[in-house]
Amino acid sequence: MSLQNILGKNYKWWYCVKYYFKLRTAYRVDNFFFALGNIMTLLGTVLIWFYASGAELNQDFRTKISYFILGTIYFGIVNMWPSFFGYNIRDGKHTILLLRPGNFIVSVFFIYLGVASFQMLVLMLLFLFSSPIWILFVSSTVVWQNIFWLILMWLPSILIHFFLEFLVAMLAFFVTEINGIILNFDFLKSLLMGRLIPLTFIISSFWIGLANPFGFLFFQPMQILLGKYDTNQIIITLISSLLWIVFLTISSNYILKIGLKKNESVGL
Repeated sequence: MSLQNILGKNYKWWYCVKYYFKLRTAYRVDNFFFALGNIMTLLGTVLIWFYASGAELNQDFRTKISYFILGTIYFGIVNMWPSFFGYNIRDGKHTILLLRPGNFIVSVFFIYLGVASFQMLVLMLLFLFSSPIWILFVSSTVVWQNIFWLILMWLPSILIHFFLEFLVAMLAFFVTEINGIILNFDFLKSLLMGRLIPLTFIISSFWIGLANPFGFLFFQPMQILLGKYDTNQIIITLISSLLWIVFLTISSNYILKIGLKKNESVGL
């Protein structure tokens, strides 16, 4: 039995992911240097924290390094860039999706899932080849039984990231140029998700941290993996991520409706 027979009418979404994955392979060099840039940023961060820790390879330093290394890997498999869809809206190319059958937001999701999948693959291969180096740092700091919780966190992280980026893309309906917004959002995202510095330096309260949706992309999963949360806190974190998905889904549909209404034209 073929995959098309199994998926039925939903096969179009698999085909969409596969098509945009193949399309992205034409930019292999670009994807390689993008992934390499992520690793160089990670190495710079590790070096800064090494000297900030007094150049000592103690357990505290190993925990911080594990946080950044594993967090970069985790974010690498949830990272998507639908905010770039704002350029399509600016140029009027979004009308192509509006003319196709199917939900507009779902279509954007699977398009960028396909686009991001190849980038994820390149990044994972680079980390795999370098694993003999970094695995020495993380092996003694990870709570391996929490891998199960991390797997449960994966899909909510992807959806939260998608909707946050999608909301940024929707701003293209209301402004003349979107480029500066997208670039500044990327820096803000890195800060608020704990990629630059652990969020414990900014937000000390567990409950207040749950009010930050960006934390579910990097900080919260790493707190789970490194054993910083007990079981009750992990469950609360997972429930909070689901509540954020509901809120962001409603917000995305609402902003999209307003944006389309603002830019509607005859024949669209």
